[in-house]
Amino acid sequence: MAATETEDRKKLADFVDQYAQAVSRKDVERLVESMGHLLMKIGEIPESDELFSRRIKLLSELVRDFHEGDDPEIPFWTLARAVFALRYFLDPSDLVPDETTGVGLLDDAMVTAVVVENCRLELEAYCQMKGYNPLEFLS
Repeated sequence: MAATETEDRKKLADFVDQYAQAVSRKDVERLVESMGHLLMKIGEIPESDELFSRRIKLLSELVRDFHEGDDPEIPFWTLARAVFALRYFLDPSDLVPDETTGVGLLDDAMVTAVVVENCRLELEAYCQMKGYNPLEFLS
């Protein structure tokens, strides 16, 4: 990985962590309440972005399971990052507005990739607990 690419990933990870620090249990509840909207928006992800779609689905399932008490072992910091990624995905006017043809979901996919990368161990454990192949989400 080139130095500038590494620096850019670090900046994006810092951006994610900065906003994830502000996530509260109330934010988790609000996100769970908007799960219907989230699932509709997931359905709008182009088939060419299948990995992104699988990752968003995994993070939404993780949040729902935490909220319902199905996996109390999820560290809150992992959950907070997942919540931030999902809220970012739901925001149509984030850094690159979603209606921008061809690249509107690129920033959403990058934020999600950083969350997956930084929570890899926890997400691998979650996948194993659910009986999923982690490589389908974390590759």
